[in-house]
Amino acid sequence: MAVAATEEAAPGDIVVTARKREETLQEVPLTINVLSQAQIERQAISNLADIAKNTPGLTFADGISQGDPRLSIRGQSNIRAASQPTVGVFIDGIDIPFLSGLNTESLDISRIEVVKGPQSALFGRGVEAGAINYISRRPEFETNGYMQGEVGTDELYDIRGRINLPVSDTFAVSASGRYKNFDGFYSNKLTGRSTIGGGEVKTGAFAARYKPDDRLEVYLRTSYSDEYLEQQARVSVDSNTKTGPGAAQVWYVGALKADPDQIFANSDNYGGFRREVYTASLIVDYDIGPVTFSSISGYNHTNRLIDIDADYMGTNSTQLPLHPVFRNNVRGYSDLSLDSYSQEARVSSSEPGPFQWLAGVYLQSQKNESVGGSIYGTDRTPATSVLRPLDEKIDTVAVFGSASYQLGDLRLSGEVRYNRDKNHSVVPGLVFDETFENILPRFTAEYKLSRNFRVYASAAKGNKPGGFNLSPGSGNAVLPNELIPFNEEETWSYEAGFKSELFDDVLTFNAAAFYIDWKQLQVDDQLTTPGGLIGYTSNAGKAEVTGGEVELFFRPTRDFNVSLGYAYSPSRIIDYQLSQARTAGIVTLGRKHLPFTADHTAVLGINYSKPVSDELTVFGQWNTRYSSRQYATVANLEYVNARSVTDILFGARTETVDVTFYVNNLFDNRTPSSASTYPDVQTGLRSFLVSVADPRQIGVRTRFNF
Repeated sequence: MAVAATEEAAPGDIVVTARKREETLQEVPLTINVLSQAQIERQAISNLADIAKNTPGLTFADGISQGDPRLSIRGQSNIRAASQPTVGVFIDGIDIPFLSGLNTESLDISRIEVVKGPQSALFGRGVEAGAINYISRRPEFETNGYMQGEVGTDELYDIRGRINLPVSDTFAVSASGRYKNFDGFYSNKLTGRSTIGGGEVKTGAFAARYKPDDRLEVYLRTSYSDEYLEQQARVSVDSNTKTGPGAAQVWYVGALKADPDQIFANSDNYGGFRREVYTASLIVDYDIGPVTFSSISGYNHTNRLIDIDADYMGTNSTQLPLHPVFRNNVRGYSDLSLDSYSQEARVSSSEPGPFQWLAGVYLQSQKNESVGGSIYGTDRTPATSVLRPLDEKIDTVAVFGSASYQLGDLRLSGEVRYNRDKNHSVVPGLVFDETFENILPRFTAEYKLSRNFRVYASAAKGNKPGGFNLSPGSGNAVLPNELIPFNEEETWSYEAGFKSELFDDVLTFNAAAFYIDWKQLQVDDQLTTPGGLIGYTSNAGKAEVTGGEVELFFRPTRDFNVSLGYAYSPSRIIDYQLSQARTAGIVTLGRKHLPFTADHTAVLGINYSKPVSDELTVFGQWNTRYSSRQYATVANLEYVNARSVTDILFGARTETVDVTFYVNNLFDNRTPSSASTYPDVQTGLRSFLVSVADPRQIGVRTRFNF
């Protein structure tokens, strides 16, 4: 019988694969936060919001919709909405296309690695700030499984289970499934119905593992998920300050608030956010003596529908400046079908020795077909639409490698990747092609001062893919040809740090300092044309981040441990004029705080687990995350206040039964987590969308192991 993982491992005992090899966390000259299987199961971690709660230096929030993920590591956030994040998300090293929706509800995960700093040399495109890699749980060669049920306030019901079966001594399979239904924390004040923030998730996975000996292993995994999510809990906040003599020269100045009584959405009959994802992967590792051959094949098919209220006025009698003939609301609509194929093949040295190396090739082909834009109209008036089809194809070819050499206690290593992206996009009557090429190196030196104390320094280059201003319904086809494409972002990151285990491994103390030189930022811009004002993406200026991180893990006894992580990531954009602010008469030149990221983040975890008999163990956990002020734009006039959220859990377990009581947001902190700029469709003036914070939630999880 295999039971749930329960004991929190020390960093020196955790094995990671961030450099395409198995290494202990303390040996790797990178800043990595790892969520172990024990932690994932105890806290029911399943999405990016859960990961961010436990990771200093990582911030996450949904943007305009759940299809607009806002991920940031070390202050490298997205200024540009609905775009490729600076952070890549992977499952078993296989890229999840951001259009597929990065914030999926994961299932059957053995650990999660959050790797900070550019990882382009080994992970590829779109990881200039870092990478999040989910490592799935492989079938084991013994019969085991579990069933778990969860009930929480606001009608949360979550059922999941897994069964593992050995077919023979060399072949095993597993199957898992989950059903989740949630009513949402808030109601729609327009209709009085509970149609805000809820949803339904159905997901399942099947895996097979063949391991005839210690040399060969074949791992097949497929998964399917079907998600429906209601309109998010957002409120529209009008500007409160005149910033110039013009009628449109207004802005919000001060701390943004989000009143749940102001949630008005004309969305009860809309489609909401629907996502259907099918994935398949095949991983083969074969040790043929002096080298190991590895193959990773991946496939992702996604159907995604976004059908939401896009004006946040909560009425179907709104006078729209852009379409004054109608008295109705604006409905945001996008229907996407995506297919992505990827293949990685690599060989690496497998015998011990001072010289270690790895070489590989990577291919990916991604095709997206979508139609989207805005629909104007409700039941009261005939609907019209500004929808546009868009076909995209991105073909990626890369060659990569790494080498390291041990000279006594000094190890020198280098990594490099040649990456070529060929983008092909088609809108009615227009075809665009662009090729982006890059060489992405990393250099590292590490020195072992003693068995338990290591220092390191590194320099790495990262990039974020370029593209075209062809978003469905944006009207960007009338842009001058020279403004249609936008370039890749480029980052050079320099890091120095140490990793140590002190007092007979009772205390783990790690720290790092870093400097990030970030150029060609992809930003929002505007152009006035005869047809009106058009928003588009351009490349502007540079940004810098000079910061550091500290990690402490203190385990004085087997039953008790304390972890503390702190990150200081002050990202500043230099001499960039925000076009919306210019219209309002606001100058944003100089050094400005980048939006959607916090200078200071910290995570405190306290864990206690004590056997009280041969069969029964009691446990408890305290987890607090602090995040400092975040701005909504580079104007740096409007912001959400610093917030601190505490979750606790406690319970008891035996070999077969585990009961956990939890309270999320123990102190019921209602400070908004994020905000972004948005137009007021009634007046055409600047307003802001502000998230309504999740209130306190209480629940219980019961798990049966067999």
